[in-house]
Amino acid sequence: MTEPRSAIPSTLPVHFSAREGEAAGNSRGRLRGRDLASPYRGVRSVNIPTTSRERVEAFAPRLRPGQFLSHFSAATLWGLPTPRRFEDRREIDVSVAGRRQTPPRAVGVFGHRMPPDCLPVLLDGIPVTTPIDTWLGLARWLDIDELIVLGDAVVSTMEWYPGRHAELVPSHLGQLRDAVFRMRRVGGPRLRAALDDIRDRSGSPMESRARLELVRGGLPEPDLNHPVVDLYGRQLGISDFVYERALVALEYEGDVHRSDPRQWRKDISRRERYEAAGWKLVRFTIHDLDPNPQPFINLVARTLRTREC
Repeated sequence: MTEPRSAIPSTLPVHFSAREGEAAGNSRGRLRGRDLASPYRGVRSVNIPTTSRERVEAFAPRLRPGQFLSHFSAATLWGLPTPRRFEDRREIDVSVAGRRQTPPRAVGVFGHRMPPDCLPVLLDGIPVTTPIDTWLGLARWLDIDELIVLGDAVVSTMEWYPGRHAELVPSHLGQLRDAVFRMRRVGGPRLRAALDDIRDRSGSPMESRARLELVRGGLPEPDLNHPVVDLYGRQLGISDFVYERALVALEYEGDVHRSDPRQWRKDISRRERYEAAGWKLVRFTIHDLDPNPQPFINLVARTLRTREC
């Protein structure tokens, strides 16, 4: 009768190096057990990594001193948006700072050499480039609009980073601007061109795209994620885009607004409050932006003209 395998100690993380496994009291034979996955050489995982984030996290135990995750891998860990054309990219981006170390070379690894002052921070215990350095590093691959969307996310979503146990000073637009003009990077002209259109209150990549389409379509720039109030100053809600003078608010509706009954009821209630107070609420989806945003731009333009007359 075969003896049952010993349990993996709960002190070990989901992904750990074979050396860590042995230090925790597991034999080499136990670490070769079929209940453990080996996504990368020298790494053992309790669960098979299936998502991009899980693959990046699974690689972390392989990092050597002085190495850190960067570029697309860092964006994945931070939850920053990257273009769809990179969804199938499976390489892990690993960087070193300065010239004292050589960037790693291995199958499935994209090694990078970063400037000496590019110092990583710890995110859930994993060394990774800061959101600003991640944005700077991706300029080689992204166009101006993609850098705007990514830059919006960098300066608009910092509030939740401390909750992720990141050793990080929150980013803001001024820091982004200082970094661009202080450092020489590949893609510098695109970074500088993107700066003027980056905003610090954008709530999602689709909101960033919609704002760019509206402004480039000749419409005034709306206030982002702005309170909507009635004539008595009572707050009725917070909307993605607000044209306060015209009493017009715009809301981007993602799938959750359609699939979550509670969110759907909240949306209906908010619309009723807005209309009772004299506001016009315009809702839009991804289909209003792809493939042709012009009808959406025309709709908003007509609404503003009607309300401002």
